[in-house]
Amino acid sequence: MRKYYIFIAVIAVISAITIVWQSLASGPVKADQALVLRIQTAQSAINDYSSRNNRLPAGLSDIPGDYGGVTYETTTAQTYKLCGTFLTASIDQHSSTRYPPDTNYIDASQHGKGRQCFNGSMALNIGK
Repeated sequence: MRKYYIFIAVIAVISAITIVWQSLASGPVKADQALVLRIQTAQSAINDYSSRNNRLPAGLSDIPGDYGGVTYETTTAQTYKLCGTFLTASIDQHSSTRYPPDTNYIDASQHGKGRQCFNGSMALNIGK
């Protein structure tokens, strides 16, 4: 009977360690997922701004939204970079979703660890 209690105690300790490990490991991943969302939201706002104003915004302060952890830099009159610092590398470095170059879509979900930048270009307003 004593071996049974020892066995149950060992299983309980292993289970507790596994749960704590998983919760600690998921924190950085969730933070990175939130950063990806802020980068994609910033891109959408930049595209809306450039469609309305026929130019890129001077900075993120020109467009409404919370872009904490995202930096923005224009590289030419029609191109820009959005950057963020990721705590982890994304697991799938080869996305199954492919976007043709002319879609002007930044896929920040595929990233390395550390500071990563993604290139974007001004949305063209064909109707003007």
